[in-house]
Amino acid sequence: MPLRSPISDSRPAVLLVEDDVLIAELAAGALEGAGFEVTSVTAAEDGLGLAVMDVPFDALVTDIDLAGALDGWELAEALREMQPGLPVVYASGGAEMDDPRAVADAAFVPKPYNPLSLCEAVTRAIGARPVRQRHVPEPARERPRPALRLIA
Repeated sequence: MPLRSPISDSRPAVLLVEDDVLIAELAAGALEGAGFEVTSVTAAEDGLGLAVMDVPFDALVTDIDLAGALDGWELAEALREMQPGLPVVYASGGAEMDDPRAVADAAFVPKPYNPLSLCEAVTRAIGARPVRQRHVPEPARERPRPALRLIA
């Protein structure tokens, strides 16, 4: 289940997949502070479920070594099939970026990472790629009230 709210505005939307809740909170806070809208989940299956429900994202940040049936390599590959060109930033304390399972044009941030380095990697990964437009409902407008007439 998401640790953060689903997308709610027009800031670039990042799907953060990290199975360590403390690291996820640190990363989400840094990304939000840098102007991203973050949806954070602890399992690749949850991230894939959001994509299947057609929740739009402008970038994926994923740990590689995740608990569960899918790892970060498999998640990125599946999401790229659903959304070609999706910017991907991998994070890991053990894996290397030259792994053949990495999707094309992905970035890599070694753990432990500096939150600023993560934000810079996501910003570069998104680059000039247009941010997906999301529909944000306009606030309800009050109907004008009819003028009251005094009847004498």
